[in-house]
Amino acid sequence: MIGCSTGEEAYSLGILLREHMATLGDAPLVQIFATDLDGRALAAARAARYAATIADDMSPERLARWFVKEGNTYCVVKELREMCIFSQHSIIKDAPFSRLDIVSCRNLLIYLDAELQNQVIPLFHFALRPDGVLFLGNSENVSRHTNLFAPLENRSRVFRRLEAPNRLLPNFPFTVASLPAEKLPARNAPPSTIEPSLAQRAERFAERYAPAYVILDEGYNVLHFSARTGRYLDPVGGAATLNLLQLIHPDLRFDVREALSRAAEAEETVELENRRIGLNGHSLVADLVVEPVKHASGPVRSYFVLFKDGHAAPGPEQIAATTASSDQQAYIQQLEAELRETRERLQATAEEAETTSEELKASNEEYQSLNEELQSANEELQTSKEELQSLNEELTTVNGELSLRVQELGRTNSDLKNFLESTQIATIFLDNELRVTNYTPAVTEIFHLAETDAGRPIGHIKSRLAYDDLQADARRVLRTLAAAEREIESVVTGAHYMVRVLPYRSIDNFIAGVVITFADITARKRAETDLRESQERFRLVAENARDYAIFTVDPENRITDWYPSAEAVFGWTADEAIGQTGSILYTPADRRHGEDEKELEEARREGSALNVRWHLRKDGARVFIEGTTRALHHADGSLRGFLKIGQDTTNRRETHEALRASETRQRALIEGIPQLVWRSADDGQWTWGSPQWLSFTGQTQEESTGMGWLEAVHPDDRGAALEAWDRAGPDGVLNVEYRVRRAADGAWLWHHTRSLPVRDAAGRALEWLGTSTDIDAIRQLQARQEVLVNELQHRARNLLGVVSAVADRTVKQGGSVEAFEERLQALGRAQALLSQGGNDTVAVGDLVRAELAAYTDEASPAVAIEGPEVRLRARQVQNFALALHELTTNAVKYGALRDGSGRLSVTWDVAQDPRAGQRLALSWIESGVAIPRDAAPRRGYGTELIQEALAYALQAEVAYVLESDGVRCRIEMPVSSPV
Repeated sequence: MIGCSTGEEAYSLGILLREHMATLGDAPLVQIFATDLDGRALAAARAARYAATIADDMSPERLARWFVKEGNTYCVVKELREMCIFSQHSIIKDAPFSRLDIVSCRNLLIYLDAELQNQVIPLFHFALRPDGVLFLGNSENVSRHTNLFAPLENRSRVFRRLEAPNRLLPNFPFTVASLPAEKLPARNAPPSTIEPSLAQRAERFAERYAPAYVILDEGYNVLHFSARTGRYLDPVGGAATLNLLQLIHPDLRFDVREALSRAAEAEETVELENRRIGLNGHSLVADLVVEPVKHASGPVRSYFVLFKDGHAAPGPEQIAATTASSDQQAYIQQLEAELRETRERLQATAEEAETTSEELKASNEEYQSLNEELQSANEELQTSKEELQSLNEELTTVNGELSLRVQELGRTNSDLKNFLESTQIATIFLDNELRVTNYTPAVTEIFHLAETDAGRPIGHIKSRLAYDDLQADARRVLRTLAAAEREIESVVTGAHYMVRVLPYRSIDNFIAGVVITFADITARKRAETDLRESQERFRLVAENARDYAIFTVDPENRITDWYPSAEAVFGWTADEAIGQTGSILYTPADRRHGEDEKELEEARREGSALNVRWHLRKDGARVFIEGTTRALHHADGSLRGFLKIGQDTTNRRETHEALRASETRQRALIEGIPQLVWRSADDGQWTWGSPQWLSFTGQTQEESTGMGWLEAVHPDDRGAALEAWDRAGPDGVLNVEYRVRRAADGAWLWHHTRSLPVRDAAGRALEWLGTSTDIDAIRQLQARQEVLVNELQHRARNLLGVVSAVADRTVKQGGSVEAFEERLQALGRAQALLSQGGNDTVAVGDLVRAELAAYTDEASPAVAIEGPEVRLRARQVQNFALALHELTTNAVKYGALRDGSGRLSVTWDVAQDPRAGQRLALSWIESGVAIPRDAAPRRGYGTELIQEALAYALQAEVAYVLESDGVRCRIEMPVSSPV
């Protein structure tokens, strides 16, 4: 990349290459070398930081993928920066790169003259690999070098490197001193190109002389071959060359050298006739013509060498047969002429050798002087090298520190960015002038913010919240440095937010603005409402659960709530119990041993504690309670008190103690109880496992001893089990829940493990005796209980909504109390059917029969009921049952069921609607009813319910028609339950 300036073009090419590499299975390693003469521009390119205006010229996807926004600028990502290397380099003075795949030199050649372009383009050809690509600007081309490059895409100025048949090395630019051009031997100069006029003149020469010819430059290098020159060429061994003196046939080499020298000295055409050439055992005679070619400016620069085929040379037999005739005399003259030419050639060679010797002596002296200069320069370079090595070491150390700092800064920025995005808390940062400096993505749900809004005052940005005091709060925080907090409700969505305004402090404790956070507390608000409702429901349950004693105590064990069920079990009234300590319920023995405090401590530590022991009633009688004590916490996690729930199992306990008195029952209890019993040392090393443990886990006695019992514990629970053992020593009790693998089917069942130390008379722990109780079923029941409570709440809300609507309509239309009671009874029948089903659905047939059974005999021939098994969901049952009730009461009062003279047909079916799915179609047809012609239909609550309420609540389509012999009603509604 030549002339990269500040790096935009280099990074753009890198982006395109990276995107293409992402589509390859095995992507190659790509390195971009970007050069320029301007060091300041290269420094900006290495910094890779650009103004925010680049967002207008780049798609959002590429901007997000290849740039990181930092303030008002965008920084190129690290992987792209590492792909580009920027270097100060001159294509005219410095040595070129080599073996490149692509050279991009866009809009640079237009600033160079023709001579520099002719020098630079061959350098591009040298720098590229075979089939490499050259990329130029729209106003640039390589039309003067069609032998080096071919266009791939003319309009885009993309060219492919050609393999020239005669690869000529270009003039490499070097910044070191070189010999003057006039001192170099002319024959070693690189070949030059052929001008068009020279080629035309050569064609005229070829027409004038023989067909075989070559064109040479001033160094005797071949610029052009004609056809049929092969017989005159016989290259010498060694490195490949285009020098004619190395290519010409050995028999012609001296003749060609002499002719070229004479033509150069005399600047005129030289002809040599009858020169012998040995070819495949024969001799040929050829004539040589050398003509110098002058250019428009300057001395001789090219030569035209022509080979004319002569006659065959005479053989020995021909010479022997020659008589001393005129022919012989001519032959002798020819020999003499050749001898003279040989002498002249030797003389020219000697002169040339002498001249060459003098030139070599002069060159030797110059080389010696140059060598001394180079030695001096070498010493200076060696000193500079040592200084550069020292400086390089310092730069390496500094660069390492800077790289480490850059990595730490990049990691910190990434952590901060991910932290802000992962918190999902809407946060906006303002400066001291209340202008937006930064924000998290979540804040766009509250403010209409865009990336271009950075730097805008917050008052100019529209908010979705009715928070007019935002700027006032922010200024007050800047003035007082005290955080502000308030709750705001969105009038559009109904969401609640906790808004906190805090001062923005820099690292050096400088106030640089404010930070405003918007925490969505909608769920908390709803939870508070649900909690109040739940507390009310709990109070109702506690007051009506007569079989269980339910009460609460505060953290100091003073009774705060005493429900009627507790009064029924213990005998104290609420006025007598509230305020007293909860220890009044424990036996004197348990109080002496501190069991009441231990129970609360365990519940405080573990969250819950078993409460299974004898308690005292108000009259002093003992009552055995089986229950739990559960810790209650405030929203901030602090302890609020304890909830105690216990069942009176006195009779069962007394029976159990009586049976336990038997020795047989005692032995069966030890070996037959469902608990898994074990003994252990004080560090969790088991010494014995009961048969129940061995049978349940499938372990042998040897496998369970030591720490082998952990193999039967779920891997996720082993840590908790070991932590419980670490606490057991100081606490004096082991209390933990974990899952144990059942060997019979591989199932993991929850067990509650509890152990106490067995102590000697001195109070030292001899061993630990513990049990593991299967509580898996209890956990499942607790989960099921939660589901049932939620379902009961849902049904109660729906039912209360329907009752409220019925009462409202009855009162508004002046209905009687009896009508309201009948409708409530209809709802009661529907709810009874829901409770009997147990699966939250009721069959349509059951609803119809139940409603008709309340007013008539289902087996009556005047009533026909028919239809398939179709079940309705609980949310559909109530309104549908009310509609059936209205149809039934109307039929009893005015229609087919009034006096037994009419007939009633209730049929239903299920139709499949391609758009709406399954739909129930119920037809209620009354016939045989005498209705006066002038009777006008009265629109009461029943008609409104059937025609409007069903359509609104159940998306039903209702057709209600009063005909001459009775009512015709058809109800169509969607059903989602299986048919």
